[in-house]
Amino acid sequence: MPCLRKLKIWRCEKLSGWPSGLEYCTSLQELDIKYCQNLRHLPVDALQNPVSLEKLWIEYCTNLEAIPSLDNLTSLRELSIRVCDGLTSLPRGIQSCTSLNRLTIGICHNLISLADVDVSRLQSLSSLYIYHCRKLKYLPTGLRSLRSLKRMTIGMFWEELDSFPDFELPSQIQVLGISGWPKLKSLPQQIQHLTTCLEEFDLGFFDSMEALPEWLGNLSSLISLNINNCKNLMYLPTVEVMQRLTNLRELYIDGCPHLAERCAKENGPEWHKISHIPNIRGLTTTVYESIFE
Repeated sequence: MPCLRKLKIWRCEKLSGWPSGLEYCTSLQELDIKYCQNLRHLPVDALQNPVSLEKLWIEYCTNLEAIPSLDNLTSLRELSIRVCDGLTSLPRGIQSCTSLNRLTIGICHNLISLADVDVSRLQSLSSLYIYHCRKLKYLPTGLRSLRSLKRMTIGMFWEELDSFPDFELPSQIQVLGISGWPKLKSLPQQIQHLTTCLEEFDLGFFDSMEALPEWLGNLSSLISLNINNCKNLMYLPTVEVMQRLTNLRELYIDGCPHLAERCAKENGPEWHKISHIPNIRGLTTTVYESIFE
């Protein structure tokens, strides 16, 4: 099968071993493995020969215990590893995937640390998503050096942490999503330095946070601010701080009952802080559960 370009292996619930012959798929560009609940192991050399591979998705394989090395995948542009609870570490060789543009690691609840993953060589990476890994305590190193990174979503990590894992944000991030957990009382301080680039900021599930920080006013390029599922959030920054956000055009508040009430148009004590924003949406009082549970 030297001419095979795309291969999907979906919903093979009894598949426990790797199909033979993949080593001959030398032109393979996309490999998509999903919903193979009994797949536990891939051969060590399973990903060595398809060096032309550009997209690799391994998702909903909850018993998969390891992914072979990615050392040879220098053409890989997109890697997604999601809902693989059997994994305790990421595959070796991610740093060799120098063409990688998009990296997603989500809902892998037995990942504890990514500290041994150095992403500094991934200079083509523009989108990074690491979310809802309930035991994760450490993030990858080398994030600050990623000059092409524009979009980033991180959060929902080990619930015993009382602060965000140490991480560095590249200065050119344009879209940032941050999700918390019950013990967190504040946003990561690193965000306040995104003063001239951040255009969209999404934050949610900071259950213990009661007030947004005053340094929010430093984000002078902010166009859209989305706040969701912060059930105890009550206060925005001062009116002076909110008015410093001269580019802010959209404010969305959802699942924040106290803040929604305080931002009510007629008599809410926070309304005067946001009344100048052209597009205000949401203001619902319903608290939603995480969609990743």
